[in-house]
Amino acid sequence: MMEYHIDGYFFRPLQKETWPAFAQLFAPNGACDGCWCMWWKQNTKEYSEGRGQNNRKAMMQLVLDDTDLGLLAFSPQGEVCGWIAVAPRSNYKRLQNSRTLKPIDEQPVWSITCFFINRNFRGMGLAGKLVKAALSFVKEKGGSIVEAYPTVTEDGRVSSSSIYSGVPQVFERLGFEKVGEGGKRWIMRYYLK
Repeated sequence: MMEYHIDGYFFRPLQKETWPAFAQLFAPNGACDGCWCMWWKQNTKEYSEGRGQNNRKAMMQLVLDDTDLGLLAFSPQGEVCGWIAVAPRSNYKRLQNSRTLKPIDEQPVWSITCFFINRNFRGMGLAGKLVKAALSFVKEKGGSIVEAYPTVTEDGRVSSSSIYSGVPQVFERLGFEKVGEGGKRWIMRYYLK
């Protein structure tokens, strides 16, 4: 199993073996409102009908199908503490059908769409560590471009309900560049070497 180490934390892909840790991190509400990290993967109707246990089952099926979904973060003590969704853009229905987050070009990209961090680990720089691990994961999978879609507002504030996609500052610190805008989101890119 792939594993990445950053500042004492370790990161593993979501697979059958790590599903129990994912379920523990997301329980009891599927991270937020029964999402189970399915919002970007489904259209509006599918998502609304699937909230809760149906979304959990849909995510589990993707795991069983060996789909690339993202990485889990574990503390130095081995406690699951965070999640980052990263997969080829083509795996995300909402991106495929988005009027505001259209592809910049025809290049194949991997997309970072979601973070979930256990509240006991928030404010400790874990989002940046998750992004670093995701970049290593994508590189190992043969990807060369990673996109992110952080939420921005005119006053620079992001509501807690919108922070799941990250904030621009986390990506900027790691070398992502703004390449476009889509509604209240930036489109940011990182080119792997």
